[in-house]
Amino acid sequence: IIRVCFDCNFEDQMTWKEVNSLSLQLRYTYAMNRRSPKPVHIDVCSLKSGCDTRKHMEKVDGFPDSWANRAYHCHEGSLEEVFGEALSNIGKNKDEDKQEDNEEGQIGSKEDSGSSKDNCRQSLPKLRPNHQLVYLTGDSEETLSTLDNNTTYIIGGIVDRNRLKRAAIDRAEAIASNSTLPIKTARLPLNEHLDF
Repeated sequence: IIRVCFDCNFEDQMTWKEVNSLSLQLRYTYAMNRRSPKPVHIDVCSLKSGCDTRKHMEKVDGFPDSWANRAYHCHEGSLEEVFGEALSNIGKNKDEDKQEDNEEGQIGSKEDSGSSKDNCRQSLPKLRPNHQLVYLTGDSEETLSTLDNNTTYIIGGIVDRNRLKRAAIDRAEAIASNSTLPIKTARLPLNEHLDF
C-alpha cells in the first residue's frame, strides 16, 4: 500500500484564498481515496488546532474521526515530529508489527482507533524497517521512476500559483540538515511523459 503525506507547514506563507484552495484539495483527496477500491494511506501533518486550513476542513461532517476509517489521518505535529516518532517506534512492539502485517491492505483496521478530535492527533503511521521518506518537488535533480510500498511520498501543502519558488525543496533540505529523518527529494517524471 502506498503512503502519501501532505506537509501543511506553509500556511503562514499563503493568502486566505490559497489556504481555502488547499483545504478544498485536501477534501478532494479524501473523497477520491474514500471511493477508491485500493486507497492509499494519507497523513496530513502540521494541521494545527485553530489554523485556517483545519477550520475549513472541520466544516465537513465527520472530520477527522470518520476519515481515519479510510486511511486518512491528520496530525497537529509537524512532519519531523510525526515521522520522527513513527520511525523511532519501528520494531518496538513485535506483536503489533505481526498483526499489522496480517492486516496489510485492510483499511479501517486497528490503527484507526487512536483518533482524538480535540487535538487532531490520530495514531502515528505504522512503518516498517528501512522505511524511506521522499519529498516530491519539481526542483529536485532526482527523477522518481518507480513507487515503493515502504516509502512515504511527501507533497508540500502549497497553493501559491508559482509565487513561492523552491519552497518545497528548501523545506526538505532544512529537514534533512536539522533532523535525523532520512529524507530525500525527487521530482515526478512529468516532462518525460506529458507534452506541455
